[in-house]
Amino acid sequence: MFPFTKMLFRYTALFIAIQFGACSLLGFISYLLSPRADFLFELVVYIYSPTIYLISKLGNFSGESNMFTPIIAGIPFGILIYGLILGSIFSYFKRT
Repeated sequence: MFPFTKMLFRYTALFIAIQFGACSLLGFISYLLSPRADFLFELVVYIYSPTIYLISKLGNFSGESNMFTPIIAGIPFGILIYGLILGSIFSYFKRT
């Protein structure tokens, strides 16, 4: 395996873990302190809104699934995409 791909996988996994931990922590705090801390969940939804929108448009959902499924599927997809993007950027700058 090339050193660049090894570094890419390492940074991607690191950023995915950081995002997953942060989203879990913000969701847990928002749940415990609801309704005073609902803005934390809104912040997570705002950060991952591009992937939520993509899932919403490509999913062709109807009814109640149109309200919940894009958020439930869009946030994990966003974590993966943002982790890959940040991992690529950091591994590129680390290489140079």
